[in-house]
Amino acid sequence: MTLIETVETFDVAIPTTGVTGTRVALPGRLQLPAPATGLVLFAHGSGSSRSSPRNEFVASTLHESWIGTLLFDLQIGRAHV
Repeated sequence: MTLIETVETFDVAIPTTGVTGTRVALPGRLQLPAPATGLVLFAHGSGSSRSSPRNEFVASTLHESWIGTLLFDLQIGRAHV
């Protein structure tokens, strides 16, 4: 079994309130190697996103050390939270 087969992936929505006071859900991806020894959060704003190749590479490198990752965007479309 390879490490990739032992990483579980979950699409998540983090509920919060935007700058205008409206309720929004921040889209994210939680990836947990089994067993995870820790968790690193990536909060992405303008100019980057959770699905950028660089961020996915960094996350996969952490998974090799049995560290889980939560990558999520602080921006939805053009709106900032």
